[in-house]
Amino acid sequence: MSQRGDWAYRADGTSVYMPDHMIERHNAAYVYEPLRGYGYILAVFLDGKCIGSISTQTLGYASAKEWMTAQPKHSKRRRS
Repeated sequence: MSQRGDWAYRADGTSVYMPDHMIERHNAAYVYEPLRGYGYILAVFLDGKCIGSISTQTLGYASAKEWMTAQPKHSKRRRS
């Protein structure tokens, strides 16, 4: 039995198969990732595998852009 879904593009241009499954709650184990062309949906990953999508409103944000702006910036450390 195959799972329904569709292909989507990540910010880096690679594609990912996103199952047609809407995640209803935040889970600290999930990794969220914005996708090209989806302003209000984030892909949800668990153990490196896309398991579905979540609405940015479920996470308390109006859009993917707002969610991305709220994420902590990772600083690059320079070697001396």
